[in-house]
Amino acid sequence: MRLDHSSYHRSLMTALAALGLAACATPTAIAQEAPPPPTETIEDLRQPRPTASERSTEWQTRIKQIIRQHFASGHSRARRDEGLNKLREITDPAAFQPMLELLHAEEDDVRLVMLEHFLANGEAGQAALAWAAVYSGDVALRYEATRRIRRPACRSVLAVIDGSLRSRHDDVISNAASLANALDVFEAIPLLIYAQSAPGGGGGNPTGAGGGGNAWIATGQQMAYIADLVPVVGNGVAAYRPIIGTITEGSVFQVDDVVVTIYRRTVHVALVSLSSRDWGQSTEFLGYDREKWWAWNDRIYQPYRAKRDRDRKEQAAIESLAEEIRR
Repeated sequence: MRLDHSSYHRSLMTALAALGLAACATPTAIAQEAPPPPTETIEDLRQPRPTASERSTEWQTRIKQIIRQHFASGHSRARRDEGLNKLREITDPAAFQPMLELLHAEEDDVRLVMLEHFLANGEAGQAALAWAAVYSGDVALRYEATRRIRRPACRSVLAVIDGSLRSRHDDVISNAASLANALDVFEAIPLLIYAQSAPGGGGGNPTGAGGGGNAWIATGQQMAYIADLVPVVGNGVAAYRPIIGTITEGSVFQVDDVVVTIYRRTVHVALVSLSSRDWGQSTEFLGYDREKWWAWNDRIYQPYRAKRDRDRKEQAAIESLAEEIRR
């Protein structure tokens, strides 16, 4: 049977027009809508992809090049602006940590553009801002990074805070506590209870090492007595000069085991601030006593939060039902 192409084409155009697609039905348009040929072959897909660490190393080299070509002293304003635009084009999350490490000592215009760039790059950018707020040694940079973190904190920011509060470095822990306080991360309260004080590490002989004691402490009362007499002879004169001695009555303690406790004031302030705001009452009375804090957390605070959550859900359900009735 011979196919009438002109009749077939008119029928197809009519059907597409009925569906509102006539504009796409011309042979030219159909050719344009055809999917593009694959840019990668199966052999290409078998090639190993660079890891995040490898990409980070590559970005480190690239960012150093941008710094050298655009931000070195003596470059014009236009040259610096060109470099800032190149930084804005970097959206790979693997580049964010090298960017922080390499740009933290640059001028304020570069650092602020970097922070604004993180702000515009979703959760990965939020994590980079949190990392800057915790690990940067520059107070001003930490402050500006904290200002740009969205509230409530997203999961990537919470992950940075969680990991940082478990650090062994006091500065990192303190900065993470301040960030948790600024962002109202009430979920961090149990970690803050643990982190506000810690046994300190240090040198010295371990228990039972036979080091002769770490210290000696004497308590007692001293009394004077004549320990001896020294004869003194002169012309027609004989006498004795007394030698005064002392005797101590009391106790002497040898300190063999020393336990040092580190109290982190910044963490304590953040803990008291967060817990007092969420609970509605001051928790300053708990001090640094970890056992009291844990008892308060387990017996009072967590049950209080659970009841509050239940009440909020019930209230939301009542309001939803009332809205349906009004409709």
